[in-house]
Amino acid sequence: MKRKTLISSFICLILLVSLVQTAAALTEFGRNPFHQSPLTSDKEMKALFAERQDDIRNGLTRAGMPEIYEPLMIQLPRATVRTVSYPKGTRLQWMFFRKNGTGPVRIDKDVLWESEQPFSGYEFQIDFKGSRYTFVVPLACSNLALSDVGPIPPVVVPPPPAPAPEPEPEPVPEPPPVAEVLPYTGTIDTGYLCQLDPANHLFLRGGFHYELNKDVTLLALFGVAPKIGGGRDSKTAFIFDAIANYHFGRAFTGFGIGGWLSGGDKDLDTEDDGLDLIFDLGYEFYEKPGTGKVLGFVEVRSAIDEISDFSDYGRVGAGLRFVF
Repeated sequence: MKRKTLISSFICLILLVSLVQTAAALTEFGRNPFHQSPLTSDKEMKALFAERQDDIRNGLTRAGMPEIYEPLMIQLPRATVRTVSYPKGTRLQWMFFRKNGTGPVRIDKDVLWESEQPFSGYEFQIDFKGSRYTFVVPLACSNLALSDVGPIPPVVVPPPPAPAPEPEPEPVPEPPPVAEVLPYTGTIDTGYLCQLDPANHLFLRGGFHYELNKDVTLLALFGVAPKIGGGRDSKTAFIFDAIANYHFGRAFTGFGIGGWLSGGDKDLDTEDDGLDLIFDLGYEFYEKPGTGKVLGFVEVRSAIDEISDFSDYGRVGAGLRFVF
């Protein structure tokens, strides 16, 4: 008899434990609400929980999680709230409720939603001591419920943006072709000389123009100075000149030595051959790189042994110089 009684008691205990552990199945919300009026916004939910802090604290204590109260109240105002539709079979670890919407906060554990119609609720998350708590608040009743507890996922740091590709260097344009400048160039002078005795000469001479540097040029010229009028003593002469010019800008001045060979009477100062001193003063008024330039000049020349008689035997003239 005692044995049968023990067996019956054991079976009843198992049935009782099974009943206790059975999930609280729900098919509707609103009969036992935490707040009578349905929620219309997440701001309204946050304001409601801030207003009923004592009820929140008591409910969490009954749920066995009093340590969550402080982080919940601190983080909720800034928490991201999503509106979620929960289907049949959604399971909640526990849920607040108030019998007929009044009285102290009570706890239903292991709540299972069994309606064919999904319910809408606000969902937010609170982090505490390395765990993330996911809470659900059905809109119809405002009952705070715990959906899940899990580890806080690691923060994924996005990789730094790829560096912008370096622009390809722009091709360096080739320098324009530089015309080869020869140090030796050809030169032709033509002009007029007046001997103060008097006598009139044209002159035409040609030769070489050598650019020693950017300021100094040397000329070697030879030619003829035909007589075209004046006194009887002067004659046509061949001329051989060496001149050094110094340039300052487009202007220049020159000094040189020249030969005046007329083949005349050596006893006559106006006809004898002589070695002349030459002074030039001129200006470059045209230049085309790679082609040539034109200069105008004034020339004064006198035989070395006749400088004291320059007023009689000196020659003064002007001409054009073509450098090519």
